[in-house]
Amino acid sequence: MKLLLLFVLLSQGHSGQDSFGYRFIDSDTTGGPGFVWIDASGGDTLELADDDNALINLPFIFPFYSQALREIYVVSNGYLTSTYTRAASNLSLPVGNLENLISPWWDDLNPVSSGQILTKYDSTQDAFVVEWESVAHYHSGGPYTFEVILYRNGNIAFSYLHLNPPLNSSTIGIQGGDGANGNFIQYIYNGQPFLPHDSLTVYFTRPSGVQLIDVYPSSVISPSSPILEHGTSLSPELEIVNASSDTMNFNVYFILTNLRGTDTLASQSLVLSNVEPFSMDTVQFNQVQLNRQGLLKVNFITDAAGDEHPDNDTLTTYWIVPSLTNDFESDSGNFVGSGGWSWGMPTIGPNGGHSGSRVWGTSLNSNYPNSADMWLMGNFVVVDSFPGFALWTWFDTERRMDGGNVVYSYDSTWHLLTPTDGYSSYVYALRDEGFTGQSSGWQPEVFILNEANLGDTVKIAFHFKSNRYNTGIGWFIDDFSCYGLSPITTVGVNESSIKGNIKLSNNIVRNYIVFEAPHKGIKNEIRIYDVSGRMVSHRIFTGPRLTLDVREWKSGIYFVKFNGKKFEKFMVVR
Repeated sequence: MKLLLLFVLLSQGHSGQDSFGYRFIDSDTTGGPGFVWIDASGGDTLELADDDNALINLPFIFPFYSQALREIYVVSNGYLTSTYTRAASNLSLPVGNLENLISPWWDDLNPVSSGQILTKYDSTQDAFVVEWESVAHYHSGGPYTFEVILYRNGNIAFSYLHLNPPLNSSTIGIQGGDGANGNFIQYIYNGQPFLPHDSLTVYFTRPSGVQLIDVYPSSVISPSSPILEHGTSLSPELEIVNASSDTMNFNVYFILTNLRGTDTLASQSLVLSNVEPFSMDTVQFNQVQLNRQGLLKVNFITDAAGDEHPDNDTLTTYWIVPSLTNDFESDSGNFVGSGGWSWGMPTIGPNGGHSGSRVWGTSLNSNYPNSADMWLMGNFVVVDSFPGFALWTWFDTERRMDGGNVVYSYDSTWHLLTPTDGYSSYVYALRDEGFTGQSSGWQPEVFILNEANLGDTVKIAFHFKSNRYNTGIGWFIDDFSCYGLSPITTVGVNESSIKGNIKLSNNIVRNYIVFEAPHKGIKNEIRIYDVSGRMVSHRIFTGPRLTLDVREWKSGIYFVKFNGKKFEKFMVVR
């Protein structure tokens, strides 16, 4: 009878090992771990939308299979990965298009419907926790409260506090790299071989004695902004990661070139000795002076003997030393807005500019509306090779639903222009990548116009869209800086109040405005006055349209009187 009871207990638990040497055992197994739960309340909350992710820095270098991770994506659908993803439909392991998967509960979850996702470092256990608290299933069911615990030594725990049906539609397990060579453990897939339950912990133990050699540049500490003034002197500072299992000696290089990489402007090297395993360090290079305007390419390179991951040895970033900067204090910078974009002093959001008080914003004193489609445009001539621009941006929108991006056109088609460090996420309203969610203050962005040639006329537009449900504060732009671009004076017309028997057409044009009359062959009279009451134009026309050259007009409000009827106003902005 005792032997039979022992067999039943053993059969209730689950344990095993993969080809790499990771072992797993759950709390249902005799001799297995007890149920473990680290409460993440009081930690950081990740503001994730449905099918969303956030790239976060880990508080320590985490060894995982043949790599050691400094950062990882937290995905709202119940898993961690090194791959940018928002996959909702769970798959059976291994999954070739996901790298370094840590999946406590991969399913179609929706933290917007209910619940939250928390992260917290627990110093007493030297562990980092990601907790999905009361997160709903997308279609129906749930909620689920579970967590993944990453220990500094490379061990992992999945713990399940409260689970509600459905319980048969998730993937639970770990996968190193793309799962090749059997480097994965699939604990449960869609309720097989059993259904998970409350107060369950699954513990994954990393094999001892695994040697790793991986050194790489992680992030730039200084300069903090890639937008730099001509003549600036600076000492580049860099975070270095030794993701190796051994103490390492290695070289670090700093190489500054023009954008093409053909002209080296500065080059330095340093030797780092006795860097502790699984640690981070900072290095600072000697001072360099920026005596050239333009877009500059910066490479930070590590060189360690026996490095197993040479693909991460180079960190490339871009600096811009602009030839022209507009802080929007005295004028609108030759941009023209429509749909709600406004130039002035905001009373919401940033409550001022990155510098000074005036900015361009989707709205200066209220949230942007539902179903918005806003354009802020400027025209430029390419006057030097390898042009580009930079700006400071601030945004607060409904994450992943609403947002903005930058597009450009040198023909009749708009093309997406991606900043050098990428956009925040996919934006459903735009049906493309864009800035969305919260920027956490003003942040700099650099854009390179790789396809623009000398002499081209290029339109640059800031495009913002929202869906029909919720809104936010909006998107703000300040301190537009450029190199190799010369702005073309642009006239924009705000035609919101022109209606009835006459209207303005082509409200974003260059150097002219167009009036349309409803009837052909009838003599129409237009008189236009400035704010002082001075008549600036008097025209009679019989055609369907009247085009006025306004290159000499000043910025400001003008009033139009059509066929002797009441005044209507419009705005000209240069």
